Amino acid sequence: MFTQGLHVRGMLICLSMGAALHWGATGVAHAVDGMILITQQKAQTGSVTPGDAPGFPVTLSQPGSYRLSGNLTVPDQNTTAIQVTTDNVTIDLNGFSILGPNLANGLGEGISAGSRTNISVLNGTVRGMGSRGVFLGNKGRAQGLQLISNSEGVQVGVDSLIKDVTALDNRITGVYIFGKSTILNSVVSQNGEDGILAGDDCLIQGNTVHGNGRYGISLGGSSTVLQNTVTGNADFGLLLGSRTGYAQNVVSDNKIISGPQVSGGLQMGTNVCGSDTICP
Repeated sequence: MFTQGLHVRGMLICLSMGAALHWGATGVAHAVDGMILITQQKAQTGSVTPGDAPGFPVTLSQPGSYRLSGNLTVPDQNTTAIQVTTDNVTIDLNGFSILGPNLANGLGEGISAGSRTNISVLNGTVRGMGSRGVFLGNKGRAQGLQLISNSEGVQVGVDSLIKDVTALDNRITGVYIFGKSTILNSVVSQNGEDGILAGDDCLIQGNTVHGNGRYGISLGGSSTVLQNTVTGNADFGLLLGSRTGYAQNVVSDNKIISGPQVSGGLQMGTNVCGSDTICP
């Protein structure tokens, strides 16, 4: 790869053409597109944003866009990797990973922003955290993520979006969404309890939910469940509130095979339960 040297305050920094940096007045490294870069070294030295102390968590105290340029590894199950203390933040994992020790339940979260609004986390992996992989507040967005072997995969507040996410082998719930939120085109598999646990007025569409330790999709109130494939879960494939509509789902081989695959809900269209059998 072609590189070029850049002298900054007497230091020679080699940059690839695809990862050029510039330095702001505070000495913070920015990508050329204005995103602030986060690395393991920056986590240890601190000052990613004002008030960010050395070590974990990396504290993001200013709105804006942030990007990993390497993996982040926390030392134990009680340590959070990134703590967001302001609204309106985008974190691009950029294909990299946030890595915990994959031990028993703890307090550490991959990205913790549960009290903040309009936080987006994109394009990477969060694995082995003691608590939630990603925890977002209202109007959150989790997209293009792999959430693996955490205590809980992802939790978001109201008016949020989860899209193109894989939640695999988390110890409790794969995906937990509050009301008025949407989960699309995601794979939620082999989590210890519910695959997808959702509140009222949600849309659950186009997901594959397989092999979870309790219900495949569990939600109450008045929501919509469309075009999902729900198989091999330990209890009902769909556990639905009485006002939740469902259509065009395939719900089969869940372990209550001697009884119904679906509990509750209102059929809005054809659903298949078992071997090409229309759900009753």
